[in-house]
Amino acid sequence: MKVLITLAVLPLIFANPLIDHHNQYISRFIPTEDIDNLSGTSYSCANYQCSTTPLQANQCISYNSVSNTYNLQVCPSGQYCPWALYSKSSSYCLPFVPNLPGGNPGDTCNVPSDCGGHWPKCVNGICMAGDAGAKCDDQPDCNVGLACYNIPSNSTCQPQKSLGQQCGSYLTMNNCQNNLACNFGTCQKAFSMGVGAIVDATSAASLCSTGFYTYVKNNLNKAICAKAPKSPNLPQPAKCTPGTYCISADGQYAAACECGFNSNGSAYCPLFPGDDLYQQYFKAVVAYTLTPNITKCHYLDVGQASCPYMQGAILNNVINAARQVEFFTRSLGNDQCIKSIYNSDYWYPSPSF
Repeated sequence: MKVLITLAVLPLIFANPLIDHHNQYISRFIPTEDIDNLSGTSYSCANYQCSTTPLQANQCISYNSVSNTYNLQVCPSGQYCPWALYSKSSSYCLPFVPNLPGGNPGDTCNVPSDCGGHWPKCVNGICMAGDAGAKCDDQPDCNVGLACYNIPSNSTCQPQKSLGQQCGSYLTMNNCQNNLACNFGTCQKAFSMGVGAIVDATSAASLCSTGFYTYVKNNLNKAICAKAPKSPNLPQPAKCTPGTYCISADGQYAAACECGFNSNGSAYCPLFPGDDLYQQYFKAVVAYTLTPNITKCHYLDVGQASCPYMQGAILNNVINAARQVEFFTRSLGNDQCIKSIYNSDYWYPSPSF
């Protein structure tokens, strides 16, 4: 069964969804000199609570615009509440849809239909696809270590680029091996660039050893690896006013105050990238990415439980650390309905792999 790490909802920029999540997270932090109004414009966060009266049949969320409150009711067993599809509206329970088969090359299988791609094969319990030079229409058509190049015309399976070889961005499919990053057109070891290094902005999140970077002035194609900013020396989590900014301890960076999921509309400052809890997550991402067995995974399986070579502690550590970061503000003050509807991935995580 394929299990997707549900950390980010934006389109992937990197082949590694863990790095993509890291990149999206640190993009929240902006140099204070680039913000015109650091005091921001305050507003009120919504309230979330278990409904005190029964909702309509099969209803799980009812929004009250007068009180800016989401009244909640947990769905019956076998159903879920599609809250992400709605905003300031009612939501109704839907049945869970089982995961469809379609494993990538290198995944375990019993029959060819367990595998994806246009010409699926199950050989000795492993999904197999095209070798180097084989025709392909999409990425699952190529075996581990290969990618489908020149889509949509005359596309063939070709090896991922190795250390020192020329490369392009992930979107061009001229991508590096799973433990490398493309820096100005050349593959190099991931997380190998220190403070002050100028790197390709599109790959900065997978190149900077500090876990943080900022853009070069007037050149968004280049970034500078920088020391990760920390939260002020205050008890965490720190409450803040919605619409305002939280400022780093050194005063150099700011991040928007974040609304929580609670009954009193409380908002909190996010973890800064230099905070201990975030650094634990970042170090887990680095350890996962630089584990030698990662090159045995199809690049679409990086960060997923479906790669048989990257399961157990190495995967669990990074998933658990990511969960702590992602739900740092969202998990505060949750009642049972919030836990079940909005934050079930945190309170009721899937079994370890």
